[in-house]
Amino acid sequence: GAADGRIDMRREQLMAFHHGSGRMKALPNALFAKIKELIMAQVDANLQFTAASLCSMIMALIRDEGFEHLLQSPDATPGMPNGTFMCSTSWIQKTMKNMKLRVRQATAAAQKLPSDADKQVRMLMLRLVFFRFKKQVPPQLII
Repeated sequence: GAADGRIDMRREQLMAFHHGSGRMKALPNALFAKIKELIMAQVDANLQFTAASLCSMIMALIRDEGFEHLLQSPDATPGMPNGTFMCSTSWIQKTMKNMKLRVRQATAAAQKLPSDADKQVRMLMLRLVFFRFKKQVPPQLII
């Protein structure tokens, strides 16, 4: 059943090492595959997301799959057991790069209003009014 799969994944994690590094993998392969499916579902649906929002979704998936013990806590008590995985912007970027995807950064220009913003808003309003009367659109349909 599902519990057997989780046990097998935990066993897989204990036995898995990165090639040549001698370090244990932070996530079991089957769980990592589900994370990649989650990322691709976001991409395929043309949803916009940030590394932070993606980290939240990934951490929720890890918890839902019963692997909360793998998550590192930044405020863990020193000397107490802590997980092996911490979702970070760099981890997201590296994972997406390996998937042949990339996170686009917003440009500073996209965050600034144009100098003639008031004029553009007024022109938009006039075009909407003209369109409404020309096509006889009921006012309750204009938002």
